Amino acid sequence: MTFDGLMLAIFYVLASLTVKVSPHLHISFSGIAVIITCVLYGKKDGIFVAVLGSFLGQLTGEYGLTITTPIWMIPPILRAVSFGIIYDAYLSHGVKLEEKKTLFIVYVIATGLLTTAANTGAMILDAIILEYSQTLALLTIVFRLVNSILSSVFIGFVTLPILYALKQANLIPNRMKEWRTMRNTVLAYIENNGSYLMLYRNRREKDVNKGKWIGVGGHVEKGESIKHALKREIKEETNLDVLKYKKSGIVYFHDDDYHEAMHLFLVTKYKGEIGECDEGDLKFVKKEEIFNLPIWEGDKIFLKYLLTNEPYFELKLFYEGGTLVDHQRVL
Repeated sequence: MTFDGLMLAIFYVLASLTVKVSPHLHISFSGIAVIITCVLYGKKDGIFVAVLGSFLGQLTGEYGLTITTPIWMIPPILRAVSFGIIYDAYLSHGVKLEEKKTLFIVYVIATGLLTTAANTGAMILDAIILEYSQTLALLTIVFRLVNSILSSVFIGFVTLPILYALKQANLIPNRMKEWRTMRNTVLAYIENNGSYLMLYRNRREKDVNKGKWIGVGGHVEKGESIKHALKREIKEETNLDVLKYKKSGIVYFHDDDYHEAMHLFLVTKYKGEIGECDEGDLKFVKKEEIFNLPIWEGDKIFLKYLLTNEPYFELKLFYEGGTLVDHQRVL
């Protein structure tokens, strides 16, 4: 939290040092604070800095708080979310993106362009809501994109030596340790006529899920893609072939030294007949009856998201000896 406060202050200072190219076109370097925060502490902290930093910037800016303030807060938040997801994806494969300097700068540029596109959209929405000309936002799109690339290159080249200096001073937390020990798994809920296909795990003695009802899934094998693992596990456990699915989110399990990233899917179309499963009994259960079954406490949390059609989410579940002690939604 102390570091987040420091980066929030840096965000605010950098935002106040924005270069004004024209009365309506400003180049900001506040993205440096967001990128560094995402690298050191993850996208959750990056989003925190982006949200409060952009709010303070709007609050103390030329126009102050207006009805369109939330719209202008979206671009920096989008930078934090997009870069944070990219960085964590590489980290999950044992790669620190800042050590791949060219890739690092490419992604900084890509997320910068995304931020600029969002800013342009914010200008247009601002013009529509406050009823002034939208022409300027449309005429400056190309110019804004060029400036975005130049400023993003600058941000990338400035951020890299800062991260290197922090590393030399042993001020960068070892986020890799957790990711290196994290197991990737998939879990799917197959939907049919208001029911989910559930698996009652009761056939293996040494089964951490024994006596519990869960979805269908398993571990991602080395070198296997998440999507391939999803289809393989469903085929192996149910004999069904997946035709249509969507990724609902990721659930991170932490229990002492055990760390797991469970990729959660909802399957809405399939073919085949359900077969026998060597891990337990398969049964379609009405959605409203699932919570009456013996299921994990953490499962109740993400199942509520599924049942209420929540958009993509990421959730952390903290267990101690198999007992849920805390949870935290990070996206």
